[in-house]
Amino acid sequence: MVLVLLLIAAASPPSSSTVYIMRHCARSTYLPDLYGGQRPAYLANYSDGGDLPDWGVAPTLCTARGRRIIQGQGRSLRGEILGRMGPAPGRLKVTYDAGSTRDNTTAEDLLAGLGLPSIARVGDAAVFDPPWCPQLTAAAKERAVRARLKAVPRPARYEGRLAALQALLGRGVAPPLQSIPDVVAGGAVGWLGGSFVASSWIEAMLLQFGAGLPMAYGRVAPPQLYEMLELHVYYRAIADRGLSIERRGESNLLAHVLRDLASGAGGASPQGGGASLYVGHDTNLDGLSALLGLGWPRLIKSTTSGIEV
Repeated sequence: MVLVLLLIAAASPPSSSTVYIMRHCARSTYLPDLYGGQRPAYLANYSDGGDLPDWGVAPTLCTARGRRIIQGQGRSLRGEILGRMGPAPGRLKVTYDAGSTRDNTTAEDLLAGLGLPSIARVGDAAVFDPPWCPQLTAAAKERAVRARLKAVPRPARYEGRLAALQALLGRGVAPPLQSIPDVVAGGAVGWLGGSFVASSWIEAMLLQFGAGLPMAYGRVAPPQLYEMLELHVYYRAIADRGLSIERRGESNLLAHVLRDLASGAGGASPQGGGASLYVGHDTNLDGLSALLGLGWPRLIKSTTSGIEV
């Protein structure tokens, strides 16, 4: 997904500054797949399908097909982005999370698809996770998650849909998803339990789809995946979109975005227009949407290159 923020400057002649914000490529999963204290910590424990297929790359890195999708995305956006860069060459400012190899790879591949030199990218981990900003205390994070549980309606037939997902996966050595209690926590994962495992499995299916691998051992087809996405979106809305969580995590990124919009994106005057691109994570998109009150329609379809949102 690419979030586009546009500011029309009050200047003569009219001009615009544009900021593109995107998550990284389709990657491989973490190893172990589950973190934050969830036990068992491997997705395969919640299915009878055995180990997940080999991704072809080390954990958390861009898969080969994921890289091709990003390059294709660059080719698709070339006309628009070059049009936003203004008359001067090299006006696209690209910033990626330097703490993440997959973000560097994504920035490089997108620039290759755009036909721009890779030297245009700059790594800056602090933009996406400012080390000078104190982490929330466990109690503060728990309050944020509990507030989201009160504010966000649970999807219809929630337990039944968890059971349907478990039926597709088959019974593993772990208890069924719908029987694992959800627990508010103050650690790296703010909401542990069956909902977390279900969300993680659905995300793994999305990544398998992006990598061109069979989803859930070949048991899930794209229409079924789309139906399950509401469970994943709901989990993220609870665990990752608490206002105090996002103030801490995304305020610095938002400050950079607003500065780019006000200064012509590439750092020059708005009279020349300009564009900038930030390559981060889905947590950054979640955070900015929470801080700015943004939303987007659920327009998801299968394409020859993967999933288009």
